[in-house]
Amino acid sequence: MGEYKVNEYISLKLEDSRTNIYVGGELFKHCKYVLLRKTVYELEDYLENIESVDELAEHLDHSLVKIKPELIDISPETRFWVHCSNMQVWAENNYDARLLHRNLAFPLLRTLSNPKNNDPKAKRVFKNEVAKRFKTGYPSVVKYLINYLGDLDIEEIDTLFQDLNYDLILKQDPNILITLYEYSLRIGAHKAKNLILKKISDGFLKEDSLKVESLFNNLDYWRLSKIFDREKNWFYLQSQKITDFIHLGPKEIYRNKFFYNFKYGDYPVLKKLINSGYIQTLNRDDMNILFEKFDYGLILREDPYYYFVFNRLILLKAPNAKKFYRDWVFEKFEGGNNSEIVFLIIHGQIHLLDREDKLMLFDMIDYNYVMEHKEVLIIFKHLRYLKAPNIEGKYKEAIANLIIGSGDLHKTVVRIMRGLLDEYNIEFINTLLRGYDYEQIAEECTDIAPLFFEKLIKLGIQEAKAFYESEDFLKKYLIDDEISFFLTLCSKLELPIHMHRPNINWKPNYSLSPGITIVNKRIVNLDLKDCNLNEIPDSIGKLTQLKKINLLKNRLTSLPSSMSNLKFLKELELSQNQFDEFSAVISELNSLEILRLKRNFIKEVPETISKLSSLTLLNLRRNQLKILPNSLSSLKRLRTLDLRLNNLESIPENINKLESLEMLFCDYNNLKVLPEAIGNLKKLKHLHVDGNPLTSLPESILRIDSLEVFSINPEYLDETANSILDILSDKNVSICSPPYTIDFDLFADVYCFYAKDENTRNKFSRFINPDRLPLSSNIVDKLDEFYLMFQSSGINIEIPELSISVFETFEELKTQLNPNFKVIFDGYLRYVLLKIMNKEPVNYRETFFDIRNKKII
Repeated sequence: MGEYKVNEYISLKLEDSRTNIYVGGELFKHCKYVLLRKTVYELEDYLENIESVDELAEHLDHSLVKIKPELIDISPETRFWVHCSNMQVWAENNYDARLLHRNLAFPLLRTLSNPKNNDPKAKRVFKNEVAKRFKTGYPSVVKYLINYLGDLDIEEIDTLFQDLNYDLILKQDPNILITLYEYSLRIGAHKAKNLILKKISDGFLKEDSLKVESLFNNLDYWRLSKIFDREKNWFYLQSQKITDFIHLGPKEIYRNKFFYNFKYGDYPVLKKLINSGYIQTLNRDDMNILFEKFDYGLILREDPYYYFVFNRLILLKAPNAKKFYRDWVFEKFEGGNNSEIVFLIIHGQIHLLDREDKLMLFDMIDYNYVMEHKEVLIIFKHLRYLKAPNIEGKYKEAIANLIIGSGDLHKTVVRIMRGLLDEYNIEFINTLLRGYDYEQIAEECTDIAPLFFEKLIKLGIQEAKAFYESEDFLKKYLIDDEISFFLTLCSKLELPIHMHRPNINWKPNYSLSPGITIVNKRIVNLDLKDCNLNEIPDSIGKLTQLKKINLLKNRLTSLPSSMSNLKFLKELELSQNQFDEFSAVISELNSLEILRLKRNFIKEVPETISKLSSLTLLNLRRNQLKILPNSLSSLKRLRTLDLRLNNLESIPENINKLESLEMLFCDYNNLKVLPEAIGNLKKLKHLHVDGNPLTSLPESILRIDSLEVFSINPEYLDETANSILDILSDKNVSICSPPYTIDFDLFADVYCFYAKDENTRNKFSRFINPDRLPLSSNIVDKLDEFYLMFQSSGINIEIPELSISVFETFEELKTQLNPNFKVIFDGYLRYVLLKIMNKEPVNYRETFFDIRNKKII
């Protein structure tokens, strides 16, 4: 590990190949990366012509930021010393903010100058650096530094606004004027506010009332109109011309902008106006005047994406737009240039024409040429979409030619994997693939062959399944000892087992279950989530390189003893099975770091759990535990312990020996007291004891300096316990207590409730999985079923019986959660379900906006 000391306040360390900054001995968490392979020493010449590193960064290719450091040929050590060099120069030059990016310079200065670090140089220069950089008027810097103006007093801010480079702001981003006005109004800096108003009014007075372009062409008029409304008396005193302009209203303002720019503007401005929503504010007479003599050829000459502009104009019914475009397309087709015709089809250029016109164009296509084209399938897909006559037979012929006669086997295999045959019946597919050489595919397409055969198996091709599960094929990917497990597992599953190999280039963008991860012909991860398994093959013991097993949502009651051979297993997921006891073999997995056993029927944890000395997370939520073993204290590395929704009556006194514990969840048990020793958990950050009959709290909790969140129902606490909560609150510990407010919405993007208030977010985060709430398992399963139905089918689920079931489940959910939770039935969801129950049509898009605008409650 490398370390470099910049001064007595700042040091840098190379830790796990990352450069970390420490201020006052504490880790400074902030963004930092090397955008240029130059140190600040080398950038000094640049800064003679450029104001700062911020300005230089604006011109860089920011794709570099997204690239993983290991993919760029800069070693961690080199990056470390570049950072050290830059920080050293910055410190030696009186913390000159021009030498570091603003995202790093100013947070560092603020941290250095706070009372805790008390760096005298930073305290001396902090305000000066803010002012110096702010006054440059560089837009991105000004917007960023508004957050730092709170460190200045009103008089300093008024002075700062006087010296601001408004010319640069007006040239590059005049919307900042509005932001500065809103800020000065909020803090009561009246001189600064009036100065901003003067700059806005000067912009009007300098500009032609019709043009109003250089200052206001890109301004947010709606925010500007609020300023006009608030300050109308001030503007009236400045100039009647400004007042007249304000009274025009947004429609008239944009009408003027359209007419001016269509007469004098260049194409990029015209395109922006055409694509804007404001063009729809023009009436039909104005549209006719604008486009009656417009040169549509300008669009073809200037814009490679002319199709989208013409699409917009045709939808707006701009005069002569459709006729011009039709004539141009017909001219291309009648010219007989097959490559141009194919280009027009591939890029959707004929979609805009009427059906009669399309039929005439279809007759001009040379289908023999199309059949030989490398993009034949794309061409036919467009023609199918356009409903060209007799196209289906031609499309099938093209597919057959591709599969049977294609010389590019790899490309054909990829196309089949991506769904080429998905819409066809099994008879047609079998006809195409009859006699197909699967052995050749396995030899020539080794990387993607498993994915290809998985696809064919899902399509129902039995020959592919037989080959995929043959030892000859599997030997290419697995060692002999692991093939037997794979084949035994295949016999128990309906779906093919997905082979994921991290070292290949072609990967699906989603994970599949059942699945295995293979590295060097060894299975290292096993994903059998939701596979309806009631047993695991004993041959799993041969997978000695396994690191992770996911058996979530099966019907397991036991584990094979051979699993004790899995000496490298680090993560084991056994939640939502049917275990009624803690399997003895688990205690033999000495390398295990993560163990999840939630939603089973386990009544007791054995003393042998002490063998799991590497465990960092233990989740036993929703079991039937009444007592915990004293040996639990042996888990010295345990950071998260989840015991929610059990029947625990006590926590062992020796819990203080869990010296690494950061998260302790004991909600909804039968705890009447907390052990005094809990105060010795020096790293504890979250302590959750909601839903327990607690009347007192140990004073030792006040010794937990690391505590950040403490959730508890204070209803039955005595006076001493409440005073402890008050002290913790004064120490900035977030005290979370019921009622928690949540929003029940099946249309959400994630399977969860939405937290409606800050208190609920502090305890549960923004989204709440129902499994974390004190709900019966049948309600949680019902919600799971609802979410899957709604998300898989979209929002067009118009089944009255389903809507009734959702309402009934919601009522039961409220009953189970009251009084500790306030549950809100999402207004939009309620409206849609009521419509469906009454068998009324639902316009989902329209009702969404109605709900959002509070027109429907």
